[in-house]
Amino acid sequence: MATVSATINQVDLELDVAKDKTFEIYNSVKSELSASEHISKLNLLYFSTYPNFDYTNGKTLTGYNASLSFEYQVDDISQIQSSIDSLIKCGVKNVSSVNYQVRDYESEYNKLLQSAIENATEKAKLILGTENIKIKNIVEQETYNSCYMYKSYFECDGSNNFDSQIEISAKVKVVFE
Repeated sequence: MATVSATINQVDLELDVAKDKTFEIYNSVKSELSASEHISKLNLLYFSTYPNFDYTNGKTLTGYNASLSFEYQVDDISQIQSSIDSLIKCGVKNVSSVNYQVRDYESEYNKLLQSAIENATEKAKLILGTENIKIKNIVEQETYNSCYMYKSYFECDGSNNFDSQIEISAKVKVVFE
């Protein structure tokens, strides 16, 4: 799964108009994304307004900026691009991040950890030439788990492939009796 973060910015000479345009786009985004079964947890993170000034000839008010930031989860990573296309269709111009996650990381990691212990046990049996071994101690070793989107972007054709993989690994040091 992934979390997509985006921001809507509107500028107008009148504060209420900038605010209303911003929420009009956000409401359109809500409608568009709620139509997808792969989108969940749409959250408005913050809304702010502030004046814009031109300082070239003194301090002249040029308008008001309304900014609204939100995020949502995509439960099927093959749907990330289409969800971003929906944002653009609604008028969103700033998608700030796509954060990949494993849905149930702890469960997946524990399965890999168990597999690493089983692998170490099988190797020990092979090396020692016996089936009769006991585990004396297990030390879990630090691993780095990452998404390959960045790597594939630079190593491949430079396209935006949002269907990237997340690699999870588990390493153990096992001491046998």
